[in-house]
Amino acid sequence: MADVRMPLNVSSVTFSTSGVKAPDGTGLVTGITAAEATGLCLECLRPSLVHANSGPGEIRIPSVITGITIGGTPYTPTAGVISAVPAIHVNQFLRANQGPFLVVG
Repeated sequence: MADVRMPLNVSSVTFSTSGVKAPDGTGLVTGITAAEATGLCLECLRPSLVHANSGPGEIRIPSVITGITIGGTPYTPTAGVISAVPAIHVNQFLRANQGPFLVVG
């Protein structure tokens, strides 16, 4: 099993295999599969996943995530994109100094 750190405005993540996980107070999510951790790493190396918003309030999400709650609002990706995310939450989610995900083990 692996751990991943999520942005602090994420309160819930649903992974394709591991199911629903809630980050702790530091954003740490524990107990995801190694394949999911690898998927997060590989997909987040693509600049478009880290920086690009296809339109206002859109964030590209790695395919191993099937649902995510950001700023108290649940989102379900469609073709790897969540939309209608308020700018304040997009900015915190994509902050350059934390990136969207950090696999820690």
